[in-house]
Amino acid sequence: CGRVKLNPVTMDAAVVNGTSNAVTGGTYAQLGSWPWTVSICQVDWFGNCAFKAAGAIIGDRWVATSCMALPDKDTTYRVQAGVLDHNN
Repeated sequence: CGRVKLNPVTMDAAVVNGTSNAVTGGTYAQLGSWPWTVSICQVDWFGNCAFKAAGAIIGDRWVATSCMALPDKDTTYRVQAGVLDHNN
């Protein structure tokens, strides 16, 4: 995969107590900008996906994510890369 040139973004808005609920000065990512990022969703009986976590591809068959986001070992999860909509 290629390397994406990142430019630093400075914050123009005030942040109270070091936290904010908004992304300040951000821009929408272009399709394909983050090819190592995956979406992990829980599949229900009807085949619909409910987003649970993001992950990063770290090998041919490996994805790193938070174990706290996927606590149920008896659940079917779907890992998708390069998608904008889980249900398509």
